[in-house]
Order: sequence, then C-alpha cells, then structure tokens
Amino acid sequence: MTASEADHVERKRNRAGQARKAQLLELALTKFSKEGYQETSLQDLATSLGITRPLFYYYFGSKEELLQALIGHLGDAMLERNRPILNSGAPPMARLGAALRIHANLLFDNSDAFRVYFAERDRASTAVPSGGAGEDEYLALLTETVAAGQADQSIRQGPPRILALLAIGLLNSALRWYSPEGRLSKDELTEIAAEMALGSLRRPPSSS
Repeated sequence: MTASEADHVERKRNRAGQARKAQLLELALTKFSKEGYQETSLQDLATSLGITRPLFYYYFGSKEELLQALIGHLGDAMLERNRPILNSGAPPMARLGAALRIHANLLFDNSDAFRVYFAERDRASTAVPSGGAGEDEYLALLTETVAAGQADQSIRQGPPRILALLAIGLLNSALRWYSPEGRLSKDELTEIAAEMALGSLRRPPSSS
C-alpha cells in the first residue's frame, strides 16, 4: 500500500468514526430525553447502536462525559446569543423582549437537550454537569436588565433576580408539553411564549 493509499484509508476510517460518534450522541440524547439519563444504561446505548461497551469507551470515557457533551454547552450558548443584546443601549423592555425570544427559540431548537438538563440538574449526583459557566452570567445580565427596567418604571417592582427567574421559568416550562409536530410552528410558539414572559415583567398600569 502506498503512502497516498494509506492516507486515504486513514481519512475514511476517521470519517466513519466521527459518523459513529455522532450517531451515539443522537441516540443518547433521544434515550435520555424519553427514558431518563439514570434509567438508560451504557449497555442500552451500545446494544441500540450495535456496538460493544469497549467501543463506547473509545468515544467517551464515561456516561458522565457523554452527558457533558450533550448538555454542558447549553448555558454558554444562551449567554453568547444574548450578551450583545442585554449589553446594548436599547431600552430595558426591548432588550428583555429580544432576549426572551432568543431563549425560547434556543429551547425549542434544542428541546431534547434542555429536557435532559432540567431533569438531571436537581438530582443529588455531583456527576451531572451544569449548563456551563455562562448560565450564571446570563442570569446576572437578565437581572441587571430587569433592575434597569424598574429604574425607568417599565418593569414591575420585586426582587430583580426572582423576576428574571420567573420569566425564564415560564419559558422553560413549555418543554413539558412542546412537540415539533404540534399545531403551532416553532416561530409562532416562540413569539407567544416570549410575549407572555415579557408581559409577566411589565409594570401593571396604575389604578386611578
């Protein structure tokens, strides 16, 4: 075999390995979302893919490492999409409206991953990863923006962090029933959900 032929074989093997790893991630995400992370064993995943457990360990050192690959980036992704908006000079309500739409859109685009994350993050096991360091910074930016809205009297009174958590909690709760095959399109549902979350923050009209 020539060097060129050997290189071609190696590239083909690498492509096959990457494809198998992608299959494993997709299968794990589906199973963890539908059946639960704790309830799905490595043997379940290996059997479903037609591979051995030793081959699984070629791709991931542990089940926890696989979970990290699936959900460890979520908080960072939310932050990166929203940071420019929340740090902009737009009015607080405009910033929050745009951020909540992005939040809802990311939720619905990655519904299985977020379902796994929300289901597992409150378990006692320290092996369950967080959604990334960006999650805390994202919440801090939301909280600051809520406080700015209270200062200009566009947002209701109350602890800013609690109000921010309630608003995004309203969006997150949609994952309990959301289906891509539902009657509303993702864009329609995103708009409705974001408007409801924003409305929960809006300062109520003064009674005369």
